[in-house]
This record gives sequence, C-alpha cells and structure tokens, in this order.
Amino acid sequence: LDVNVSFQLWEPLVPNQANGSLPPLFCEPGAGGNVVYLHPLAQYLGNNQPLYGLQAQGLDGVTEPYKSVEKIATEYIKAIQTVQPTGPYFLAGHSLGGYVVFEMAVQLQRMGESVAYVGILDVPALINSVNHQHDFSNWDDANWLHSMAEIVRELGGKNLVLDYQTLASLNPEQKLHYFKEQLEIVGFLPPQTDIKFIRGLVQVYQTQCQIRYEPHNTDSAPITLFCAKEVDMDSISSQEPAWGWNNFSDREVEVHIVPGTHTSMMGEPHVKFLAEKLQKSLEKVRKTNVKKSNY
Repeated sequence: LDVNVSFQLWEPLVPNQANGSLPPLFCEPGAGGNVVYLHPLAQYLGNNQPLYGLQAQGLDGVTEPYKSVEKIATEYIKAIQTVQPTGPYFLAGHSLGGYVVFEMAVQLQRMGESVAYVGILDVPALINSVNHQHDFSNWDDANWLHSMAEIVRELGGKNLVLDYQTLASLNPEQKLHYFKEQLEIVGFLPPQTDIKFIRGLVQVYQTQCQIRYEPHNTDSAPITLFCAKEVDMDSISSQEPAWGWNNFSDREVEVHIVPGTHTSMMGEPHVKFLAEKLQKSLEKVRKTNVKKSNY
C-alpha cells in the first residue's frame, strides 16, 4: 500500500485502471472513502478490466463529508455516468461501500437503468441483526487515530507507533500533525504532505463509520457476496450464509469465501485470491447477460 501518488484526489471518480475492453467495474471503498487501497485489486484483475474507484467528498479536508448512503449513492451515479452513460452497470463495494453500491443499484433501477452486477465485499445486509454495530459515543480523538492505524497495519503491514499518553497531551490540531508524522515515518505518506489531507482522511472516516443504512428491495439486481474467512460474525455465517442479502434480491445470492479478515482481504497476500474469485464471478455474469453493452 502506497499513498505516494498524485494528490489530484478530489474528483469522485478515480481511474485505478482505465484500460481494457471489458465493461468497467465501479468500486466503492469502505469507511474512509479513499480509493488508494483498491490499487492492488485493480492490478490483479488485469489490464483488460477497467476499474474506477469512487472517492468520498471531504477527503480534501475542506468540503463536508456526505452523511448518508443515499446521498453518496446519488452523487456517485452522476460520476459513473460520465464514463458510462447507460447500463448495464457492474458495481462492487467493500464494507460501507457494499451499502453504497447496493443503494446505487436501487436508484439506477428506479431511473430505468439495468444493473448487471452488485458485488458486496464482507458486510451483512442488516448490521443490527448480527450485533455488529459499534458504539462510537465514547470514542475520543485517540480512539479514532488508533482505529485508522490498525487499518494501515492490516492493509499495508505498516506499524504506526501511536502513544496514547502523547496523544492525550495534544490539542486536536497537534494530534493531526502527530498522526501525519507517524504515517510519514513508515512511508505510508510522502514527506511534507499537506495537513489538509490528514484532516480529510480523519473527518471522512469518523463520519462514514457512524452512518447507518437499511437496504431496500431491488427489482432484480444480482448480488454476489464475498465473505472474509476470518470472520467475527460466526452466528450469522452459520445460520445465514448469504448474511441477509437474500432478503433484498429476487435472485439467489452467490456467496464466495475469501482468505483474510474484513480488512486484510483487500491487501497482500489475500487480495490476489479475492481478485480471482471476483474475476470469475464477473465473467460468469457477462456471459449470461443478454443485454448488449457498448463496451
């Protein structure tokens, strides 16, 4: 994982892999809304599979993050239609992004567009039903930064040294600078990164972690669920293999188990196996999709 890339990151649509003759896959990251961690997935899907990441408003550290899945989905539909004006659409989302792409499918179908594929990466249909909803009411700035540091560790193998006592002695702006310095030390960020970038990362992460969403029925969107093997939701995985998504589609939900945890499934070495499963799943849908695409 490397964020030493161009910081022209404030358009919602980011071409992780723009080449290829296949229909584009529009992919939504989890809470935090940054498409950087989708790069390995795009690489393993190959040069013939265009993959566009959808990136959260607010990552510039200036604009306000959207506070609902419905609003995020509406804005992202506008973005993807600049590349693909009409369906059939192929969508995939990790964690919170799974809710976003599902809501995009709902809205697209309401607009009369066809949706060929909705890939849900490791999130249940109803969080409350599996007691997997976190209570963030008692979290302070240090909790949020430690949570983000853990994601960095799982995705990129970068161990940040965040001392709780040091954080407790700093004001909010100093905490951001301290976090930025640690990210730069491990090479996750290039030197002299603008502090606005860190402020945006934290604000979007905090906002999106606290978003709640309840899916609605779709007309016929095909859902494919990818579940991390190292799951912490044993109760639902044993009783409901489709994690509740079968209640929100009139088609049977296709389920794949992939190695890793909820976070590490998106990084090395596990992302290669996720890409293989995703690639085969997309190919199967393309072969059976009777509606012709312009691609």
